[in-house]
Amino acid sequence: MSVDMKVKAIYDSEISNITRSEKNWKDVLKVAGQLYRYEFDNIVMVTAQRSPEKSTLMADYDTWKKVGRYVKRGAKGCAIFPSRALNPRMRYIFDISDTGGKNVKLTWDLEGDMLEAMTYKEVDGLLYPELTMPDETEDLTKLGRYGRMAMKYLLENEPARYKTLMRFGKMYEKMSAVEEEANQLYDQLEEQYLMKHKPQNPSSTMEMWKIREQAKMQAEEVVLNQIVMRFH
Repeated sequence: MSVDMKVKAIYDSEISNITRSEKNWKDVLKVAGQLYRYEFDNIVMVTAQRSPEKSTLMADYDTWKKVGRYVKRGAKGCAIFPSRALNPRMRYIFDISDTGGKNVKLTWDLEGDMLEAMTYKEVDGLLYPELTMPDETEDLTKLGRYGRMAMKYLLENEPARYKTLMRFGKMYEKMSAVEEEANQLYDQLEEQYLMKHKPQNPSSTMEMWKIREQAKMQAEEVVLNQIVMRFH
């Protein structure tokens, strides 16, 4: 069974079950409080597959790896719907109890998708989180055209996401990835257009120029709509 069919079957069964008893509904609410980043459909998915006590802090394989932890061999992940909170390709998530590695405090950013290792300092017997504001000013000046356009789009259309990326020092990393993907698609589309539209007179500089300009315009339109001007 594909992951999509598996997810649908679990969801269809659980969605009618959550209101059948007070306990079932309380379990959903408890998981929702612990996994506040996730959409309601995925809260239902987690509740159907794990108890609230074993779904305290959940992330996909790659996210755990980024914060210095690994998913234990034999750990069973929860199947979920594609989520804006994660890489959409990641369809299974694991609780922190399914992982091993660095023994650090971890927290989710409330506005975004950042699982961060939090360090603490002790003052008069109390632990206080050490918060720093990364400065990406110099790195951001290195962004090319598509990276700058994507960043401007977030600022104007997704201000909460923009602030999150800036706060955690992840803007340059994200925008660099967008730029690389955009440039690759642009080159691919331009090449495909030129292969399909040969000049009737190969010696005509004007005809070649017109075809190249048309190729650039079409490639640019697709790149902006599919990659640059969207949530990252």
